[in-house]
Amino acid sequence: MPRGELLAGQLYCEMPVDVIIESLEAHATRYEDTFAILMLAWAEEDEKFQSEYREYSIKYAEGSIPPGTAQPMPPLKIANHKDRYLKWIGFFSDTIDDEITLTSQEHSQFMLDNWDFIASHVRNLRHYASLSANTISADSIQALSLYET
Repeated sequence: MPRGELLAGQLYCEMPVDVIIESLEAHATRYEDTFAILMLAWAEEDEKFQSEYREYSIKYAEGSIPPGTAQPMPPLKIANHKDRYLKWIGFFSDTIDDEITLTSQEHSQFMLDNWDFIASHVRNLRHYASLSANTISADSIQALSLYET
């Protein structure tokens, strides 16, 4: 199939398998590095939550919580999606073909790192980068820059 062929309303292209694997490995490394930064920021926020919750619990037991005081909320747990990269790297490593035909969506995911979970990952990076009290925020900002072109 020639590069960029339109078939039944879907755009297809052939890509060398080694190029796809290199792209996925680079994206997996970037994701792993930025996910590690997110987990450090999350742990810092969780520690802050634990402290606030202890203080809230003590005041609650003493009956000294002012009316309308909200209970502290834990930071949302962040899912790790590196296994998606590893699954596809394994798949393409096992193929016997030199080239694979990709749909435009597959090309977007494998070559451009445009996955559904990346949008959430970038939102998490932005969130932690915006926390002024967060000592990890500089690292979050740097990690965020890896996704913004």
